Amino acid sequence: MTKNLLLLMLLLTAGSLFAQQEIGLHFARDIWQSNRTNPAFTTDKKLVVVLPGFYFNTRTENFSFADLISENGDGKVLNINAVINQLAERNDLTENLHLQTFGIAYRLNALTLSFDHSIRQNAYFNYPKTLPQLIWQGNAQFVGETIDLTHNLNISAFNEFALGAAVQISPQFSIGARAKLLSGIGNVATERGGLALRTDADVYQLS
Repeated sequence: MTKNLLLLMLLLTAGSLFAQQEIGLHFARDIWQSNRTNPAFTTDKKLVVVLPGFYFNTRTENFSFADLISENGDGKVLNINAVINQLAERNDLTENLHLQTFGIAYRLNALTLSFDHSIRQNAYFNYPKTLPQLIWQGNAQFVGETIDLTHNLNISAFNEFALGAAVQISPQFSIGARAKLLSGIGNVATERGGLALRTDADVYQLS
């Protein structure tokens, strides 16, 4: 019953977790990184040193990366046209990168202290279907038309310094907290505005 309830909760919340830490890490109690999803997680080791590692997550809308590959007589090939056909009028692409450079945890009886540093990067791209159509298929299909190319891009990178503490009250109960300091590295963003392309039907002039 407990496992079924937990599974139901995960399914109901998964849709809002795409920009956060991968949820499967929460149950990997044999590795120290499970502390990322719950600062009350502790370790029975006296000292833990975390070597560099990274986590990468990307989310596409209206197609999957498996749709990019198809088979013909020559073997497997990229099928960009099939992916473009599945796109909606507007689409989202999100990406998250978490690069941990260093981490350490030290246990003092029931108290565990930890510190780590990571470089994090988040990206969001909203684009119309006409943009990949134009790039991959050309503008011949749009002769005499004005197409919308308005897009929205936001990429941010920052340092994350985290200091944590956890206390094991009993074998079944522990409490913990983590304080974080975020320091910006850079940001690239576009303001939402109007961008359109017209291919003239007479002389194919672009405007």
